[in-house]
Amino acid sequence: MVNGTFFAALSLRSRNRETLLPLVLLPISIPALLAMIQATTSVLTGEFEPTLWIKVLVAYVIVFTIACVLLFETILTAD
Repeated sequence: MVNGTFFAALSLRSRNRETLLPLVLLPISIPALLAMIQATTSVLTGEFEPTLWIKVLVAYVIVFTIACVLLFETILTAD
């Protein structure tokens, strides 16, 4: 996942990087996890089409991938 790599690079220069990474990464990953769970639940139960949750997941991936790619160089070169 792009978020993990980005936030690992962000916490690289931190003194408490072992505790900082999970604390930052978990709240960012919750929307993707929720969308995956809801889409899987709707497929397995057959109640309705999971298109809404798949659209949410695709939007999440697009937004965070673009943001992380654009900011990654800044994070690596920051002092």
